[in-house]
Amino acid sequence: MKAGIFYHGYYGSTAQYAQWLANDTGYPTFDLQKNNNELDPSDFDLLILGSSVRINKLTIRNWIKENWPKIREKKIIFFSVSGTAPGHPDLEKYLADSLPQEMIDRMDYIPLRGRLIVKELSWGIRLLLWFGSLVEKDPEAKQRMRTGFDFVDEQNIKPLIRAIATHTVSS
Repeated sequence: MKAGIFYHGYYGSTAQYAQWLANDTGYPTFDLQKNNNELDPSDFDLLILGSSVRINKLTIRNWIKENWPKIREKKIIFFSVSGTAPGHPDLEKYLADSLPQEMIDRMDYIPLRGRLIVKELSWGIRLLLWFGSLVEKDPEAKQRMRTGFDFVDEQNIKPLIRAIATHTVSS
């Protein structure tokens, strides 16, 4: 089985998780923000897709939509990286606002928590976060938007490793 880890992120958390997965599995990683035009995802039997969440949208959404005809019949494990805790209803909203239900239904989805260091952001992004925090109703989310967070931990990939094992055993 040929597998690959394809990811798109902005602040390093998604790349860190992709690297830890690569270390554990031996699968190659592909940073979709770099020029990967020569990369054909249909060459892979199992795709592990990783995406950060930015302004309540998956950053990998356009790549998935563009490549869907090539990958729709493939085994897909998808992980998102955000400040939102697994199980929180906002995660389902991020998915629904980013991808059609047909795509969501064809993927195993595993949310992971990421990192946001506010002082490292551009002033424009900090300003957007501040304004967003003014309308945010969830006190925990409001606090994360204003002060940042760091939930990145290698132990968080355990559900992904289990999902990968399930897909590779069943093939």
